[in-house]
Amino acid sequence: MSEGQRVKLSDEESHVLINMYHCNTAEKVVYSDWCDQNRRQMIRLTGLGYVEHLPWQGGQHFNEYQLTPIGLLEAQECIRERIKQLQNQIKVFEEMIAD
Repeated sequence: MSEGQRVKLSDEESHVLINMYHCNTAEKVVYSDWCDQNRRQMIRLTGLGYVEHLPWQGGQHFNEYQLTPIGLLEAQECIRERIKQLQNQIKVFEEMIAD
């Protein structure tokens, strides 16, 4: 991947980013070690440069990841897109009710 090239995230990856953004104001996500699906997504996101893996802290049963600056931008973009979708859904419902 060339320097600065953007990669379009899948819906699942976007969902992970949105969850990360909402779950923790410190821009950090904590997920359970035993959740293989999340683990695979986080490894992929790390490879894409959206997330960095923080060192494991002894005694905790969670791995921690934090958004990189590009990950934070992507999360904000995903959230804005989701807000637009929800606003459109509300508009459709309001029109249905008005009829």
